Amino acid sequence: MATTSGDPMSEFPLQQDCPLKAELSASSQVNAVRVELPQFDLEDIDTWLLMCENLLHDAGVVRQDTMFRKILAKLPAQYFRMVKHLVLQQPLAVDCFDQLKTCLRDRLGLAPSERLRKPEHLPPSLGDMKPSQLYGQLEQLYPNDVDHEIVREMFLKRLPLSISILCREKLKSHQLAQVAYMADAHFPLQSDYTASTLIAQAAVEDVPFASSSDLLVYMHLWAAQQPRAGDGNLPG
Repeated sequence: MATTSGDPMSEFPLQQDCPLKAELSASSQVNAVRVELPQFDLEDIDTWLLMCENLLHDAGVVRQDTMFRKILAKLPAQYFRMVKHLVLQQPLAVDCFDQLKTCLRDRLGLAPSERLRKPEHLPPSLGDMKPSQLYGQLEQLYPNDVDHEIVREMFLKRLPLSISILCREKLKSHQLAQVAYMADAHFPLQSDYTASTLIAQAAVEDVPFASSSDLLVYMHLWAAQQPRAGDGNLPG
């Protein structure tokens, strides 16, 4: 009689695994049906793919072929045709989802020359934005090179001079994302200064004293309006 290890289940490993695998596969298919993916976004294919992949993973969908079909279902017809050759592979490639992502990024992602022209559409200055919002726009344009020296300069030149100087110093030891959020803390002060300057120019007597920057503006304007010796305007 053949000897065994003493574990009666050890003689039937495959028979025990198959029902479990089938159950997991069925569960994955059910979860995939329930996941609602965002609408296709040609403007930012990288972010769209990342969002879809994260939603599928959160739902427990990890099979390449299931994710492959879910993404295909969201593609408009003209873009589906671009990846039709992957669909016609039978059986589907083991890494069909990875191949699909690569194909879409290669054909629909921004070319390097297009990325260089894209900053032309960025505002020349912050305006009403916070530094962190400007950083977010740059991160979308350069997801893999956001800390490149050129990208940093794009960020710095759009900041008010005083904040730009502070940020340039911080960039010696911090990443751009960290510096952008640090700059948010200083930016309201800059906005207050600009607003108080406009108020002071309109009516000096109405300048509020709510902040130290307001006081400095008032003192500067008051000194500029005082008569100088020799002007003949000194009070008698």
